[in-house]
Amino acid sequence: PENVSEDRRRKIINYEKLLLETLCFDFQLRHPYEYVIKFIKWVQVFQASLDSKKLAKKAYQLAVDSYKTMVCVEYPAHTIAAGCIYLASLLLKDADPSFQGLKDSEPWDQYFLSRMEDIEDVSQQILDLYITSSKSTDITNLTKIKIALNEQAQKRGPDPNMDETTSQELKSRTPDFEFHGATNPLDTVNTNLHTVSYHFSST
Repeated sequence: PENVSEDRRRKIINYEKLLLETLCFDFQLRHPYEYVIKFIKWVQVFQASLDSKKLAKKAYQLAVDSYKTMVCVEYPAHTIAAGCIYLASLLLKDADPSFQGLKDSEPWDQYFLSRMEDIEDVSQQILDLYITSSKSTDITNLTKIKIALNEQAQKRGPDPNMDETTSQELKSRTPDFEFHGATNPLDTVNTNLHTVSYHFSST
């Protein structure tokens, strides 16, 4: 109402902010775009054969399209970026077998501190978007990649990087992986319940 005093208006706004902060609302939204570029530059350091320009262009396009799905409210920006890079590599390899993308042998989930299940879920949701909006000639290839992701997940089995309760329920093994010689504790492995902050050097 127009007769609400300015003092009362300020109090309401402050209460709204307090409520949002209590609910862990993040006022500084991070987008996946910057992570796409920085991650690819980082990967290129130890994978010199990577066609980084083509991969970055495709992954950036996927990151833009990711906002047409629900991944932006399900996962943090760096996990979305990891999923976009991963899917971009698969799409480019499918279109051109000679394309030098991500090596299959690398533990990308550990490198990006994101569960492989989350990376694949981001990829799957973007694939679903493309399958429902693509021409019939493209659907076959997109579906083939989607099936390959599902088969890969089945071969991998239950996620070993779950919290203790879920791990017991799924009878998963205790994670014992190392990242560059340092064991990653479970609480640093990203899920939609955990947030990891990346800090890149300016050099």
